[in-house]
Amino acid sequence: RCSSDHFQNMRIVFNLAFCGTVAGNRYFIDCPKQAELFTKAGGWDPVGSCNEWIKSEPEELDEAYWKIRGVYVYEREMKFST
Repeated sequence: RCSSDHFQNMRIVFNLAFCGTVAGNRYFIDCPKQAELFTKAGGWDPVGSCNEWIKSEPEELDEAYWKIRGVYVYEREMKFST
């Protein structure tokens, strides 16, 4: 068991995964003009296309907002022997 002062100055980090496969490859759906513009001649590459757009126009994300549907906290079950 840890004492109550063991955990201090904790932070919650949200990985936005804006261009990654974790994001569900929604870039082509949500940003079709940019996706077409930044798709390389080699073919369909949702992650690469998104990354190229971000690199070329980072100011597009100066003011970006997200809705967070929920935060899940998982705790281990405490088992007590009697």
